[in-house]
Amino acid sequence: DTTFPSGVKLPAGTHVTWVPLATNRYKKAWGEDADEFNPTRWMGEKAATYNDYMYSTFNAGPRLCLGKNMAVLEGKIALLTLFAHYRFFPVSGFTPKLITSVTWQLNSD
Repeated sequence: DTTFPSGVKLPAGTHVTWVPLATNRYKKAWGEDADEFNPTRWMGEKAATYNDYMYSTFNAGPRLCLGKNMAVLEGKIALLTLFAHYRFFPVSGFTPKLITSVTWQLNSD
């Protein structure tokens, strides 16, 4: 048996499922706007209070994803390449909607 710091008891042999989509949208951790795209969440004083275990898409601790640093680097390189070669402008009247599935998709309707 295991007892978590929150007081939740987990009997031995219990199967546990971890769903990053649910934990990454947990309003007690991220605030009432957890379902919204809010890049300022990762800036400033509040961001300094976060730890690797809160945003667990790449896991954390001794089981940290080996590809995390490479994935972050590839994302930065892709964005910089796009910004170096193209100019971006907002499309008037277009409001993107996220479709939740195994992978995220944008609905352009």
